[in-house]
This record gives sequence, C-alpha cells and structure tokens, in this order.
Amino acid sequence: MADAVTGEQVARLASATHPATILALLPPDRDPGGLAEAARALRADLVTTTLSQDDVEAIARRLDRAGRIAEVAGEGQHWVEAGYWLTPLLALLTLLWFRRGWVLA
Repeated sequence: MADAVTGEQVARLASATHPATILALLPPDRDPGGLAEAARALRADLVTTTLSQDDVEAIARRLDRAGRIAEVAGEGQHWVEAGYWLTPLLALLTLLWFRRGWVLA
C-alpha cells in the first residue's frame, strides 16, 4: 500500500521474485504515474483505491487466482490420516505407565 514510490525503493524491490500487488492509496482524481511505473518495474498488479468495493474485490480475485494455480500445479500438501494403527500400542504403554511401583524419572 503506497501513495508514492521512489526509484531507490523500486530498485531495492526489483530483485524480489515473489508476485506483488500495489494498492494505490491516492484520491480518485490523482494520476498514479509513479506507482504505475513502479508496478511495471516490479511486474506487479496496480490496483487503485475506489469508493466502492472494486479495489478489494480485485485484490481478492488475484489472491484467489494465485491459490488455484498452486493447487492445480500440485504444489499443496495433503494430510493423510494414517496413524490410527498406533492407538493400541499407545494404549498398552499407557497401561504400563499406571502399573504399581513403576516410576519414570
């Protein structure tokens, strides 16, 4: 989120490989010229602030699209519930724990 960007800031961020979105916090009548140049240099999306919810919806669509791409590419990990067979073993160990005279240090 920014209302202005300097050339030094753009140069520092240009090496970043992560996707970026710039939310221009400017009045609707002001031209985001400097921010548009920064967005081009960073290969980022530029979303200008609106009076309606259009800016928020644009950012939400971009985040949703990024999440679906990773999901389709198989990047996500899926949890597999496979530890249920350890339950009897843990139950036996628990029973031994309460055996009279057996102390664990």
